[in-house]
Amino acid sequence: MAQACLSKVSRLLPVLTLALAALTCASCGSGTTRQKTYPVAGKVLWKSDKTPAINALVVFRPTGDAKPEAWPEGFPRGTVGADGSFKLTSYVAGDGAPAGEYGVLITWPRAGAAEDEESEAPESEDRLDGAYSNPNAPAWRKQVKPENNDPKDFTFILK
Repeated sequence: MAQACLSKVSRLLPVLTLALAALTCASCGSGTTRQKTYPVAGKVLWKSDKTPAINALVVFRPTGDAKPEAWPEGFPRGTVGADGSFKLTSYVAGDGAPAGEYGVLITWPRAGAAEDEESEAPESEDRLDGAYSNPNAPAWRKQVKPENNDPKDFTFILK
């Protein structure tokens, strides 16, 4: 009996392997190649170097003719933690961003903004009122390098 089961499994193994390979390829998305990423960490602080902008969203939007469809997983982004720090993610958590120049966009959701039924304008959900989220006029431009991306170079003070 055990030998019969083993025989069935060994006949199915190539089929299962092929199916797994097909699923893996299908999950690769639209055929775009992932760019090599480099770690980027920094801080977002409110009006001083002591108050963290907890839960602010930091997005690094590539400069030039960056088309969102060329970034199927989204632009590199990070959420600010309790100590004010963030790590950028492009494909998997904390992997960083591809080398290049970026405009830095920051939004900071109001506490409970998602539950606020009176709020209809998207800007009202950002406690910064869109001051740091204009992709055509980013408040900061930063260069991600293949090495030595010093977190001090990626500290942003909101006013």
